[in-house]
Amino acid sequence: KEHCTWEMVCDLYARTSRIVLSIDPDAKVGGPAIAYDPRDQGEPYMRSFLAYCARNSLPLDFVCYHGYRKGHPREFEDMVQTVRAMVREEYPALPREPEYFLDEFNLWDTGEHQDTEYAASYITAAHHFMKRGGITKAGYVSLNHFIPDNKPDSTVFECTGPFDKTTSQSGR
Repeated sequence: KEHCTWEMVCDLYARTSRIVLSIDPDAKVGGPAIAYDPRDQGEPYMRSFLAYCARNSLPLDFVCYHGYRKGHPREFEDMVQTVRAMVREEYPALPREPEYFLDEFNLWDTGEHQDTEYAASYITAAHHFMKRGGITKAGYVSLNHFIPDNKPDSTVFECTGPFDKTTSQSGR
């Protein structure tokens, strides 16, 4: 049984990106979608991924990562700028500036702030600072499923697909 290493993850990116581009040369490829803040715990992963891409002249159309547990929305601007600086440092020969995706972020509050005007203003401010920092796209992730059951239902919109297991799929 083999243990997965970060080098193996990077190698998988190399092989996958080459396969994707052999099928569709216009496809965009990127990564690494790390779940840690790239300014602290995630920095070694982000830097090593970028350095691996540079050493192997791999395509990198976008750089993506997650951003959770930020005390102030302004931190998102710093995070984007930090990642952009890492790309310039670790992959200076990159032919063009990649796009920057914060593919998961939220307020990360399971208390009284989760479904209030505070959360709405936090998310709006976070988008402002991300855009100011140079983010290309961001994806908000709701944590409503962490709200204790004794709270009233606060779902505003819900979309379920064919693989959803939260509702009965009888007769299908």
